[in-house]
Amino acid sequence: MQEELKRAALEFHTAIESDPRFVALHESEKAMEQSPEVRALSLKMEAAEEAYGLALSLHDAKSPEVLAAQQALYQTKKALDEHPLVAQYNRAFIVTRDLEMRFDDILFGVFRLPSLSTEAH
Repeated sequence: MQEELKRAALEFHTAIESDPRFVALHESEKAMEQSPEVRALSLKMEAAEEAYGLALSLHDAKSPEVLAAQQALYQTKKALDEHPLVAQYNRAFIVTRDLEMRFDDILFGVFRLPSLSTEAH
C-alpha cells in the first residue's frame, strides 16, 4: 500500500511538472527573472517601498511626504505589474494557483473542519 501511494504521488508530481500550464509558469518566471528591465523595476519598487516606510516612520500618515511616497510606490508597482513579462507570469500564476487550490480541495478537503460559511444553519 505504501509503495502504491509513493508511486501515485510520483506520477502526480510528474504529471504536474509536464502539464503545459505549469511549464508556462516556469518559463515565464525564468524569463522574468532574467530580464534586466524587470530587475531594474523590481529594485526601483523596493526603493519606493523603503522610502514609503521611512516616510511613515517620520511623518503622519496623511502628511504630504507620506502621500507623495505612497503615490510613488503605487506608480512604481503599477509599472512593474504592467511589464509584459510580469503580466505574463501573473496570468500563468493565477491559472496554476487555481489548479493547486482544486488539487488541495480534492486531496485534503475531507480533513478540514467546516468553515462558518459552509456549515448548514
